[in-house]
Amino acid sequence: MIDVASAVLCLSLGLAAQDPPGAPASDPVPAVPAERLYSPPPVRPFEPPSDFGRETPEGDAAARPFRAPIAGAVPVDAYAGEYEAEPTAAEAGYAQGVAGAELSMDALAGPLDGRWSVIDADGRPLLRLVLDDPGPGLAVEGAWRDARGSDRGVAVSGQRSPRLVDLILHGGGALSLSPAGEGWQGVLVGPDARRRPVRMVR
Repeated sequence: MIDVASAVLCLSLGLAAQDPPGAPASDPVPAVPAERLYSPPPVRPFEPPSDFGRETPEGDAAARPFRAPIAGAVPVDAYAGEYEAEPTAAEAGYAQGVAGAELSMDALAGPLDGRWSVIDADGRPLLRLVLDDPGPGLAVEGAWRDARGSDRGVAVSGQRSPRLVDLILHGGGALSLSPAGEGWQGVLVGPDARRRPVRMVR
């Protein structure tokens, strides 16, 4: 039979060993750091003002011209815009704003931005990649798939410097690349640890 005094003593010792109320935990669980917190894009998409397209054009402010009705069939090979009217000033301004925002964003992109093909020493395609490179010092993200289209996964950059970039291909190994002319060259390490020299070209 358990002695009541001994049980009370054990219980009081157990409570004393615990942290007092409100004290921080003695062994907190470490927080998992986020790879990269969200931040607004350096170049926002084209956002027309509230009065966009409602300004009165200079000059006679003539109504939008329409082309004459089509009298007969127009062969596809001979098509040269016969079906559409001329764009209005608002349509032309919007297209110009979108194009300008795209050019500004492209100017900030890093050298790995875009679509790439990884080929072996004989020029045979091994992988296809689509990469988003926000610029020097920032992580590269994208996706990869093999030339047959059977395997695919996520691609992220590991170590990165102006002369060396390591791309981790989740499920497909890793790429170690350095600039070479208009492309990149380096080594592809497959999931089986096989190493082969490769080039990455547009």
